Formats: sequence, C-alpha cells, structure tokens
Amino acid sequence: MNTYDLTQQEVAQILKNIPTHIVDGFCTPVFVFHYENAQRLIDDFVNRRDAMPTLLPAQFKFMLAKSGLDIAMNTLLEALQGVDIDKYAMYTAYLNGARFYEFDKTYLMYDEIKVKLTEINAALDFSIAELKTMWRAAAAF
Repeated sequence: MNTYDLTQQEVAQILKNIPTHIVDGFCTPVFVFHYENAQRLIDDFVNRRDAMPTLLPAQFKFMLAKSGLDIAMNTLLEALQGVDIDKYAMYTAYLNGARFYEFDKTYLMYDEIKVKLTEINAALDFSIAELKTMWRAAAAF
C-alpha cells in the first residue's frame, strides 16, 4: 500500500474523479470499496499531479500554436457554431479554461475530436506520448 501526504483539496479532487453512473436522471457515484481499486485511483491522481504540470494561459496557447492545433480547432469551432450551439459553447469554454484541467482531461477532448482534426490536417495525428512531450515543453515556456 502506498501512502501520500495529500491536502484536503487533493482528496476532494480524487473524490470528484470517482466514476459515476446515471440513475433516474441523477448522477450517482460508484463507490470504490475494493482496496486495490481505491489505491489505483489515488496513485493515478498523484502520478498525474507530479508528471503533468498545469499550464498558464500563455503556455497552453503556445502549445496549441506550436503544434498547429489552434488553426484546426478554430476551424472546427466555427463550423460547430452553426450546427450545435451547446457543444460550441462547451468546447469554447473548455479551451479558454483548459489551463485549469489536468492533462488527461485535455487528452480526452483531443481524442474525441481527433478524427475531425486529422481530416483538416493529417499532421495533427499525435500519440499520447507526443502530446505529453508538447505539454511538458509548453510548461517550460
């Protein structure tokens, strides 16, 4: 068993990341009673926190611009605005606040729109390792 010195805020963050499922329209947590599962959840949080820095706004924009993702994402957002205003608002807000998110959440967003991004520019097909490298490089900016 690994032990960590976590703040109350970090423990709250771990609890927010517990998987949930929808029951009668309400989001209900799936509680982790199994020690190995609970340990994996905590280990994943600590490893992410240590490995992938939170980026400042300029750093995040730098990463997007250096990789070429900014142009493709802007193209997608413009097209989405006329089709699905809810998703447009969600993605725009996400990109504007992405510096507050962990790498894994940013990667999930990238993975969700990867097919459309690569249709715009095939060079935007990045592996998770390549994205981690860009994230860390932007943090040093």
